[in-house]
Amino acid sequence: MYHDLDFFGPRLRAAGIPITSISKRGRLDPGFPARLRSWIRAERPDVLHAFQLHPAAWGVAACRGLPAKERPVCIAGLRSERSEGFASALIERGVLRRSDAVTVNVESLANEIATRLRLPRDRVRFLPNGIDLEDWDERSKHPSPFTVEKTGFCFALVGSFRAAKNHRGLLEALGAIDPERRRGWQVLFVGSERGGEALASTIRSEIRERRLEAVVRCLPETAEVAAVLREVDALVLPSLREGFPNVVLEAMASGIPCIATDVGEVRGVLGDAGAGIVVPRADPASLAAAMVRLSETTAAERGAMGESARRRVEERFSMQEIAARHLETYRALLSTREPHS
Repeated sequence: MYHDLDFFGPRLRAAGIPITSISKRGRLDPGFPARLRSWIRAERPDVLHAFQLHPAAWGVAACRGLPAKERPVCIAGLRSERSEGFASALIERGVLRRSDAVTVNVESLANEIATRLRLPRDRVRFLPNGIDLEDWDERSKHPSPFTVEKTGFCFALVGSFRAAKNHRGLLEALGAIDPERRRGWQVLFVGSERGGEALASTIRSEIRERRLEAVVRCLPETAEVAAVLREVDALVLPSLREGFPNVVLEAMASGIPCIATDVGEVRGVLGDAGAGIVVPRADPASLAAAMVRLSETTAAERGAMGESARRRVEERFSMQEIAARHLETYRALLSTREPHS
């Protein structure tokens, strides 16, 4: 691995799982595949599961030329929607065709990749993200980093300031709502401005132009998202593009309803059991109507939505369930290979 391990490293070590860091020297490192190949030959792993397209490309390059008895099952794990740009599309085609299997966390993407690249459908597998509910529940007990004085209904948009998150679309939706119907509302924009400083400045200007200063608060990125979600009534995700939105899982784990646009795996996560409201992408009028509708529900109705959301996460997206699905995938792929000598 050549990325930062500050988050996962301590957990892996505490579980007794050894970590090997294979340094990658800059974006282009011609020697990296050889170093990775040497590690594979020395350690003889059964599975090499590389997440994201470019790490998968390095993994495929490292496995090329290895004899069958030394070569692990090579899996390319995609964590977002289809690659954009000619160069990325070429890399994607070469890497995915040379991988033993492809995993995706957006179910519609599995069908799309299999059709577009003419891969056998059983080579492309849907493995959704999961959430550690025990850890999430513990973190939800932490003090909130922000003071939320409830004067009415409170929404949160949790996400970095990037165009795809569509903060501006949410402002347009708020501007379309009669001020009397959103009296007392709070909308929290919680997220990093790194790399999106210009957009964040534009958003702040638009908040002033729309006279929404009493409604919308821009708050910094925080590791205490669980504590923040405990303080709000609902999550709103107006994204123009998503893969698998973890923040929707987090809101569901917190037992609060969600309003989200119909992008990526949003509909598959929320399901149809009343855990939230799915609205069309880039449709401020529909988003505004959904926000008003949710704000006018009773506490009991919202509580029922939150309970449905939490139950769905427990049944389908717990870390134990997702880990079991990964192991099932690995075992199925290994069953068709000769064991290492």
